[in-house]
Amino acid sequence: MTLIEVLIAITILVVGILALMNSVTAGYLSVVFSGGQSTATEVGRQLFEQLR
Repeated sequence: MTLIEVLIAITILVVGILALMNSVTAGYLSVVFSGGQSTATEVGRQLFEQLR
């Protein structure tokens, strides 16, 4: 392999790794956000039951 081929391969690999990291980060943020929503829903349900 020539130096150019190696550089192109490394560039493609880095782009793929960055895309994967972005997907993992987005997934983690979705889990955190939905956990907060679940907590808020449960608190709201409990308050509603107390008022009933």
